[in-house]
Amino acid sequence: MLRLLPLLPGVRRLLLHACLLGFVLVSSYARAEIRLKDDGGQLVTLSRPAERIVSLAPNLTELMFDLGAGARVVGTSAYSNYPAAARQIPRVGGHDRFDFERIVALHPDLVLVWKSGNGMDTAKRLRELGLPTFVVALRSLPDVGRALRHLGALTGRVARAERLAADYRKHLTALTARFEHRKPVSVFFQVWPQPLMTVGGPQFLTDILRRCGARNIFADQSAVAFSVSLEAVIARQPEAIVAVAGENDDPLARWRDLPGITAVQAHHLIVVHSDSLSRPTPAILDGMTQLCLALDAVRKQEAVMSPPNAHN
Repeated sequence: MLRLLPLLPGVRRLLLHACLLGFVLVSSYARAEIRLKDDGGQLVTLSRPAERIVSLAPNLTELMFDLGAGARVVGTSAYSNYPAAARQIPRVGGHDRFDFERIVALHPDLVLVWKSGNGMDTAKRLRELGLPTFVVALRSLPDVGRALRHLGALTGRVARAERLAADYRKHLTALTARFEHRKPVSVFFQVWPQPLMTVGGPQFLTDILRRCGARNIFADQSAVAFSVSLEAVIARQPEAIVAVAGENDDPLARWRDLPGITAVQAHHLIVVHSDSLSRPTPAILDGMTQLCLALDAVRKQEAVMSPPNAHN
């Protein structure tokens, strides 16, 4: 028969402390809260990683799928079409108009709001309804990496978020180094044809242009996006005009035969498909690469005008 030797008092105390420490660690882990300040300055607290999420912007939905948490999104906004699985998620509205009753009925434990796309009034209304709401600001390209880390923390996908953010930062740094210091090109960036709209300085599209070695002719404006007249564009004489397009439109139609603009005379009109450039997610680097290469052709004085209904 195996005879157990009595433990020395010091050993007994050591084992007791180890057991108590293990209990404390397990208990603390079980009770661990997620506390994170969002980009609107509000502290958001979750008792556990979010499992039922409503995302109010296509880019936020895409980021959730990037993190491997797309299956947790139980409601989303119009135009959330990537990846394909996102098209099957119930819609709760779009942009800044949402069915708040439907959002509440989905019983989310987290609602994601895009600060400049949805607005802070939307976040305020959600909080008044008692819904945990996290605001994400995406005004420059490095913000994508920060958003990945924040969403990773909120969903318990921290390690994956860190890997994605590091990979994104690596590719962004390389792309910026390749084009940023080339000969500057002045650009008018059209985000909507009618009414004619563009972006100001504090916007990620302006950051993209800068990293491509270009200059937004309205970067001196403090508004994120605003209406502008044809006369104002002509007065600033852009060397290139960039437009984003959907599936079946020609956003450059009004410019093609318009005289008196350097970009038109030189055939420097560029169309980039909206989904590859207008959504701040890691995939935006694909659209940025296309744009940087097109602007390089402008530097070389090559014609880059897209034919009607053609998309790069």
